[in-house]
Amino acid sequence: MKKLLTILLALMMIYIMTNATTAEDLSGHIVYWSIWNETESNAQWMQNAMDSFSALYPNVTFDCVWNGRQNAAKVNAALASGQKIDIFDANSQVGYVTNSEYLIPVTKYFDQVYPTTNGKPYKDCVLPAFANMSRQIADSDELYMFCYAPSAYMFFYNREIFEDCGIEKTPDTWEEFMNVCQILLDKGYIPIATDDAYAYRLFGVYLTQLKGNEFVTDLVNSGLGEKWTNEGVVSAIKTMEKMFRKDTIKQAKLLLRGQQFSRKWSLRVILPCIITELGYRMK
Repeated sequence: MKKLLTILLALMMIYIMTNATTAEDLSGHIVYWSIWNETESNAQWMQNAMDSFSALYPNVTFDCVWNGRQNAAKVNAALASGQKIDIFDANSQVGYVTNSEYLIPVTKYFDQVYPTTNGKPYKDCVLPAFANMSRQIADSDELYMFCYAPSAYMFFYNREIFEDCGIEKTPDTWEEFMNVCQILLDKGYIPIATDDAYAYRLFGVYLTQLKGNEFVTDLVNSGLGEKWTNEGVVSAIKTMEKMFRKDTIKQAKLLLRGQQFSRKWSLRVILPCIITELGYRMK
């Protein structure tokens, strides 16, 4: 928590110091539109960061709009109408693609030292992968955004259910994975449960493993056309269709925080955002 607050304080200072010569000159009003809902823990530590900043610099105030996951679209419409927004956050890809024309580079400020960075340049206080990802998305050496809240796409499995089904090891290939799912089905278990808002992500992960990142990136950027008839895409669609028809995957609106999951669910797909390893490799 302390490190997150330090990062956020530095980010706010990066913005406000564009109009100040010294820390004593810091003053202004920042309009921030957020991807978080006001009751979420992420919104609470964001608010703590802003309160801490204002405590250090009383002449700096904040106006927060907690829009939730539709923030990128709302920001785009607001900026297009001339509304003032200084800082906003969103899914990195969506946020940049939909609002790139309004963004200004802040690259030079990442080399500076701030009161909250313990004598180090800001760039040395955060993971290099965050800046690299921001540059990759923008396809630029300049930094127009910065990633600060990564998450991963992961499978969690119930060991007791695996033991009950006689499954002694986790699968290493897609074929083994499908065999495990069939064993679970035959035993009366639901092999995979996923939040309905993220059910489509499994298709993207599968296709990426099947065809590679470059193919999927090109596919997404190509719009709707012949590339979607590629045999790999068709194969992935048929595989997902088969899994849903056989009830291998069940959609469920899950309350992830403080919720006791049904023990009938043997695999849960949780927290997708940045696609990483699934725990198996297709061969």
